[in-house]
Amino acid sequence: MIQKMFEIVSKNGITELLKRIRSRIFLDVVNIIINYKYKKYLKVNKTVESSKFITNNNKISIITPVYNTPINFLKECIDSVLNQSYENWELCLVDDASNDKKVKNIIMNYAEKDKRINYRFRKNNGHISLASNDAIKMTSGKYLALLDHDDILWPDALHEVVRFIN
Repeated sequence: MIQKMFEIVSKNGITELLKRIRSRIFLDVVNIIINYKYKKYLKVNKTVESSKFITNNNKISIITPVYNTPINFLKECIDSVLNQSYENWELCLVDDASNDKKVKNIIMNYAEKDKRINYRFRKNNGHISLASNDAIKMTSGKYLALLDHDDILWPDALHEVVRFIN
């Protein structure tokens, strides 16, 4: 972290470093607000009534192109799918020729533990569009969801989507 800060200062000056720190603090504050509002929403809207409208026949295929993702982000991303309250999903991961072998190992380890996780390793980097297209070809669900390799889903995200669909 310190080394990265020195690199920013040496390349772009202290002003750029301060801008990045301010933007990071801003993002943290926004996340705190979103978390608070979401928890407040759940208290009001999470009832047994909402579950009676959910049918489990709507499979959601989540496509996630992956490229040299930091390991902790990739694990958090996949764990957020595994922790969904709605269980009829598949996760289609396409690694776009990552250099980091740890990325491939993580993907294979998760796929071994849960059969809903499918993967493909591209030999050549085709960028996000080709990796996404390859992931779409792997899907078998009725609905398609896009999830970036460094994002997470709230535990009830798919449940809420299916509730809306129904």
